[in-house]
Amino acid sequence: MRVLTEVIEIDREQKLIRFRDVITGEMGEQPYDMVVLSPGARPMIPDIPGLNEATNLFTLRNIPDTDVIKAYVDEKHPRHATVIGGGFIGLEMAENLRERGLAITIIDQGEQLLNPLDPEMAKLVEQHMKLNGVEVRLKEVDCNVLVLFSRYMKPLRLWKKDKNWRLQQPILVLREILKHGASKPGIRWSLWECPMTRLRL
Repeated sequence: MRVLTEVIEIDREQKLIRFRDVITGEMGEQPYDMVVLSPGARPMIPDIPGLNEATNLFTLRNIPDTDVIKAYVDEKHPRHATVIGGGFIGLEMAENLRERGLAITIIDQGEQLLNPLDPEMAKLVEQHMKLNGVEVRLKEVDCNVLVLFSRYMKPLRLWKKDKNWRLQQPILVLREILKHGASKPGIRWSLWECPMTRLRL
């Protein structure tokens, strides 16, 4: 495992990954048989009038984002928070803000919370949120008071300087890059949501 390391090039002909240590600047190479590209994503604020001027608008993706939100709540003592996005991150933050005493509204443009779940399970989650004093509004997008965006994510682009890896779309599938399946029969996997997500893609 290499941390604090930036991949600067993938040579598909020689099957080599070239990287740079971001602390020392030292360069290196790593041969590969198969590569999984997982650069992640960053929050994206949708084009809604007034959002760029808002001082009570936050995005949530990592621990530093959480620290910023906590500092705002500690200083400003808002009474209400609107969480836009009914996924795992949005619900976790709604739970934490509710425990801090804030009134919470969750808004999602979808038909249910927690999109990976089937509708019956998602309905149970929605009922649980309402029983704990959280207002849930589906098929809507709105902004009010303390606003937290956890829904809109923009995929990170890979190696902008390398023309061979410029992506105009979030997903690129290559035969030698994406492979899946079990090498032996009878293996059981617990990642049941993976094929569900792949079918949606």
